[in-house]
Amino acid sequence: MAEEKDEMKGLMKTESGRRLTQILTDDYMNLHGKASGGAFVVWVAIIVPIELFKGFDNVVFAVPESHAALSAAKGVGMLQCEKAEHSGYSMDICSYARIDIGTAMSGGKDSPTFGLPRPNLLVSDNNNCSLLVKWFDVYHREWGVPHFILDVPFCYEMQKETDLKYIVVLDFNINRVISKERSD
Repeated sequence: MAEEKDEMKGLMKTESGRRLTQILTDDYMNLHGKASGGAFVVWVAIIVPIELFKGFDNVVFAVPESHAALSAAKGVGMLQCEKAEHSGYSMDICSYARIDIGTAMSGGKDSPTFGLPRPNLLVSDNNNCSLLVKWFDVYHREWGVPHFILDVPFCYEMQKETDLKYIVVLDFNINRVISKERSD
């Protein structure tokens, strides 16, 4: 197994680690490139099924939670948290949210991926962490971007037909917004 020392951190990076770094870098650069080329950008929470959007051409997805984790792994998490805190966000909120908010509010400065391209639509869910909806709502208020909340009924027993119908109505509304935004 080939290894290479990262002089800045004194860490050994394997060939697999270098390959993974290249895959992630390529993926984020592809995301930025498509967004710059006019793609419709949707920021989704990590559990939101992107299959909701598969019928549309030229739609790309960004996952703020994943970007926050990558930023923390690359050593800039604390710096991004401090930016959010200086903007008035409490140090008591989730570090993923603070990293992401700090990155977004500084235009991607200090991010290992230049941040995320600004979204055209935000889609979060309420069956993940309790902060997630509020976190995405920050961007809704700050940038005026539509925010849909995937409101999934909690099922403690076998899912009922009414539960599925409830979710299908949300899917219809999300698709209506994408179609309207793209036609404007």
